[in-house]
Amino acid sequence: MKIEIIKSVGYGRTAIGAFDNALCNAGVANFNLIKLSSVIPEKCREIEEVKKYRRKLAHGDKLYCIYSSNIGKDVAAGIAYDRETKDGLGVFVEESGENEDVVKKMLNTSLDDLFLSREWSKDANNRHEFVVSARANEGLACALAIAVLKEEGWG
Repeated sequence: MKIEIIKSVGYGRTAIGAFDNALCNAGVANFNLIKLSSVIPEKCREIEEVKKYRRKLAHGDKLYCIYSSNIGKDVAAGIAYDRETKDGLGVFVEESGENEDVVKKMLNTSLDDLFLSREWSKDANNRHEFVVSARANEGLACALAIAVLKEEGWG
């Protein structure tokens, strides 16, 4: 199993317009998004950042994902993941804030908390952050970081 991560920004006159534009720019707008919590499936062997998601199934299908978005005038959003050193189990976290530095700090604090709760050992080399920011001159901006885990049709 492979997880693909996309960072995107969008702009619009409304919050929904900005969010949809960010989804379009990420290549995930024509799916029904199903937001998952934070656990990386045990069978996942590869996590890769891509510029845009390439749809494999039909318009309106389900897309299982973990994402962070932030909508406003000056916004940032991010996701991060880390894997336990012993058996490779891992988690994602998602945060948003007013700038990339704030989001990065919150992502790292959240990962530390999740690892502590699970009594996992951590290795700084396994930690990966994906943070994006946007500023709207007019209307609203949306910063979006999304991890796509699986597409599924309606059968």
